[in-house]
Amino acid sequence: MLELLRGSSEARPLEMGTVDLRELLDDLREVVNYEAPAGTPGIVVSCAGPLEIPGDRELLWRAIENLLRNALMHTRPDFGVQVEAVAYPGGSTVELCVRDAGPGVPASQLGKIFEPFYRVQEARERKTGGHGLGLAIAASAIRRHGGSIEARNAETGGLEIRVLLPLIPLRPGPRKK
Repeated sequence: MLELLRGSSEARPLEMGTVDLRELLDDLREVVNYEAPAGTPGIVVSCAGPLEIPGDRELLWRAIENLLRNALMHTRPDFGVQVEAVAYPGGSTVELCVRDAGPGVPASQLGKIFEPFYRVQEARERKTGGHGLGLAIAASAIRRHGGSIEARNAETGGLEIRVLLPLIPLRPGPRKK
């Protein structure tokens, strides 16, 4: 786990390229859904259009995988995890939202969940509580890509993680005569 945290740190140079966020989410859905209980929705992805972002695919994979696995671990099986990616009007930013239907996080702890080794008290008592590194790895990777990440409790229950990343603007195609 410490190696993963180091891999998302400033010390590792980014291998930048163009990442199709829709393709990345589809690939991750297939991988992470193996952990979902049979007959449940698991990870459900909604992604409008091609969303190309500048980034290191491996590092973005790790970041989003951690968000999805964490959400799947805490959601109600009948709800699954809802993932939505949309481009902001103007086309310079993409918003990725990962929402579960779990118990949420006490409001006083929302700002701390992205710190290394921090675990919400309820998670510490679970066998599946983890080491408190997954969300820290995700936050570090997102910030290295010029993005931001925040968590809030959804109005309908559960935790919602919102990620903003720069988007490669669509290039206008050749004009038709």
